[in-house]
Amino acid sequence: MRMITLLTVLALTPHANADDNERAAVMSAAQAAFDAVRSQKLDDWSDVLYSPDGNILAFRPVAESDTPAMTGQIVTFEQRLAGMEPDGVDLVETWIGEPSVLVHGPLAVIWGLYEFRIDGELSHCGITAMELAKSDGEWKIANWSFTVEPDGCPEAE
Repeated sequence: MRMITLLTVLALTPHANADDNERAAVMSAAQAAFDAVRSQKLDDWSDVLYSPDGNILAFRPVAESDTPAMTGQIVTFEQRLAGMEPDGVDLVETWIGEPSVLVHGPLAVIWGLYEFRIDGELSHCGITAMELAKSDGEWKIANWSFTVEPDGCPEAE
C-alpha cells in the first residue's frame, strides 16, 4: 500500500520526473543493489541500503493453483541477509528495457521489468519496484518489492 501511495503522489507531483543526472544516480544505486544480489556479500549490501529495517516484499506464484494467483511475503533486509554468505552460484539480475524513474527531493522510485538468471539460465522475470532515499548525497535502497514470474518472460533486448 505504501508503494502505491508513493507512486501516485510522485506521479501527480510537478517535477517528479528525474533529470538526467539524478536518473543516472538513482539507476546507479539500483545497479549496486543488483550487484549485491550477485556478490552475496554483506558489505556490498550495507553500502546500498538506507536502513536494515527496510522491507523486501516478494510476490510468488501460488503452488498448485488453477488461477495465476500470487502470494506476497514481506521481510526486512536484516532478516533476509542474516547469515548470508557467497555460495558460488552466479546470480544475475538485469533490467528488461528502461525502467521508469521518478524523483522528488530526497525520494525516488524505480519501476520496471527485470529478469533473473541463475548460473546463466533464466530463472524468472517480473516487475521490480524500488523506493530509494537520499542519504548524505547518495541514493540508497529503502524498500524493494518484486514479482517472481517463471512463465512468460519476454526476451531481453
